[in-house]
Amino acid sequence: LEIVPFKRKHLRGVIELFASEHWSYADDEQRTWRALTAPGSLSLVARSPEQTVIGVAQVLGDGEIQAFLAILVVAEAHRRKGVAQRLVEEALARTHCLRLDVISCADPFYEQLGFGRVSGFRLRPSNRLA
Repeated sequence: LEIVPFKRKHLRGVIELFASEHWSYADDEQRTWRALTAPGSLSLVARSPEQTVIGVAQVLGDGEIQAFLAILVVAEAHRRKGVAQRLVEEALARTHCLRLDVISCADPFYEQLGFGRVSGFRLRPSNRLA
């Protein structure tokens, strides 16, 4: 298993991971490229010994204190083998941040990694503020 920075050559494999999860990131390859390479983001891929993309993580942060795990997905055939944990650990190490937050529907996974539970809210453009 190898964790490397996301590059253009990984895009097809990453798109396939998103498509397997029915994520909107699979809908527009160029938009996904821009999202994964945006300023303030760190995107990493996990590759098998055969160089196949088997996981992807993206962290958005301020480069000093706060970071947010925006994306974490691992190919179904490679789950429960430590790939996601390695991606999270590597992302945390490479951001040099003091904390890494996540909004998740996989709470038991993050709890086993030692994440503390906090309350949070999600605002979408369709929500009314006034």
